[in-house]
Amino acid sequence: MERIEGPTSDGGSGLVASLKRLRAAKDSRLISVGQRFPRSLLLRADAELDLPMPESWRTLVTKLGDGARVGDIELLTLARIDNLQDQIDSLRLQDPKLPRRVVLLGEDGCGDSFLLKVGKAGAADAPLLRFCHERGRVSETWPSIEAYVAELASRI
Repeated sequence: MERIEGPTSDGGSGLVASLKRLRAAKDSRLISVGQRFPRSLLLRADAELDLPMPESWRTLVTKLGDGARVGDIELLTLARIDNLQDQIDSLRLQDPKLPRRVVLLGEDGCGDSFLLKVGKAGAADAPLLRFCHERGRVSETWPSIEAYVAELASRI
């Protein structure tokens, strides 16, 4: 498994700066904005996922919107939240060593899934995992969502 090191998250200011940098580049391969994400849907997502979602997740969905794209990750739309646990269970069948507390953040359009390894309530960020559908296991990791976005921003 490849480990990509990056900055540790401070809860959002570095993430917001990197997102702004990506948006300023106006490169749709790096970032695209989705539909406005009403606060009521954010609360619904928190309740339905029943996991302590990190602040970085809230930043992504509120700054980019429902169904946005950042790098390879096409963020899941809230319309798909209802079957998230089924999708995680399917990945776990391929890799029983998959961490217990993960939530599907998005997909890349080619079959790979991006997962957040969630932990304590109120956490600023969480490790990001790329689950390779061809290998049936996690193939890349980032220490945080912020590290992933900062890596993208460093390419421009």
